[in-house]
Amino acid sequence: MNRLIFPLAVALTAAVVAPAAAENSPASRLSLRGLTGVGLRVEPIAADALKAGLSTAAVRSAVESQLRKAGLPMLTPEQQRNTLRRPCLLVHVATSKLNTGEYLYSIHVEMTQWVASLANPEVKVTAAIPVPAKTWSSANVFGIAPGDQINGHIHEAVRTMVEEFLNAHQRANPSETAFRTGE
Repeated sequence: MNRLIFPLAVALTAAVVAPAAAENSPASRLSLRGLTGVGLRVEPIAADALKAGLSTAAVRSAVESQLRKAGLPMLTPEQQRNTLRRPCLLVHVATSKLNTGEYLYSIHVEMTQWVASLANPEVKVTAAIPVPAKTWSSANVFGIAPGDQINGHIHEAVRTMVEEFLNAHQRANPSETAFRTGE
């Protein structure tokens, strides 16, 4: 019975949250304009997936490598705190092991940044009044993977979603694209 709760909860959350969420649209890509580096947060992987060989550190390392190859610098936590926008790329991987040995998974990648209110743009964002907001996000990816293949499925899905973010960043910053790709 509780194995049905996770898929139902994921579906309901997606249905409720999706309409209010940022997305990979022209408007959300504008929030990436001028972004010269990002912090990275990978949410902890569930214990059952850890036992299958998936690790938070491995996902983080793969994302860091992908960002470096694309020429987008990683900000240290201190650099991120000292950046007005405090950009952070968040990678969330949720898994649930089924009685069959397969894994149900959900993956989401999003960019959060500090923003100012349109209602009163003169209000300055300070360390005392944090105003983080999701400014870009990938679509949620849901899937089922055999237990011995969960690692590969998760890494491939995360790679694809980070590539989507990098493409959105390049579209928002076309003059930087030529520098990174050598065009």
